[in-house]
Amino acid sequence: MVLCVDRSRGMSGYHGDIPWVAEFVLKKMRKDDSLKVAGFNDDYRTENDFDWSRRRALRALKTRVYGEGKDIGKALYNALADAAPRINRRGVILLTDGIVAEDSFVRYSEKIVIDYANSHHIPVYIVCLKEKNPTLERIAVATGGAVFTAREMDGLRSIYDRIRNGEEYRYVLVYSTFKSPTLKGWWSDIRIEVNYRKQKGTEWGGYFVP
Repeated sequence: MVLCVDRSRGMSGYHGDIPWVAEFVLKKMRKDDSLKVAGFNDDYRTENDFDWSRRRALRALKTRVYGEGKDIGKALYNALADAAPRINRRGVILLTDGIVAEDSFVRYSEKIVIDYANSHHIPVYIVCLKEKNPTLERIAVATGGAVFTAREMDGLRSIYDRIRNGEEYRYVLVYSTFKSPTLKGWWSDIRIEVNYRKQKGTEWGGYFVP
């Protein structure tokens, strides 16, 4: 999961509420889970990289790093990009006051965020500390997630379970690669052909021999 925290100026008044809301997810985490804490205003940055530690996540959440800007589109796009290559079920959680600024979706529009999330089957859950915004509600619903206010505690409690028990839409292929040291660093082509229920598809890729 990626927990993306709004660090715009307006959110500084809710600083004490951020760890409290996050605890609805953190208390349920297991050692095979992984959570990244990211913050954003006019930029997107890592506050604590993927980790299972509740203590380290809370320490990052309690750091005061508020500034100008509120680029929600960029934050969601980058959070989705961080979650996309992770193994097993994934989800993005956006924690904000619920206010959308004029420049919140200039670089990455609502449609781009929704399309990107759906192409990787990653639901977006949004927690609003002040009010629900229609744009944020559309993003959450369209990606298979949900939006809650801080007063909807049953909803907050459900976020972890919804992500953990969500449908998985990917197959993970594992196989042995070349072992010879002389091939280290060489590029190896891969072609995957799928024939499932009369639907066929082919994908090309590759990797450098480790």
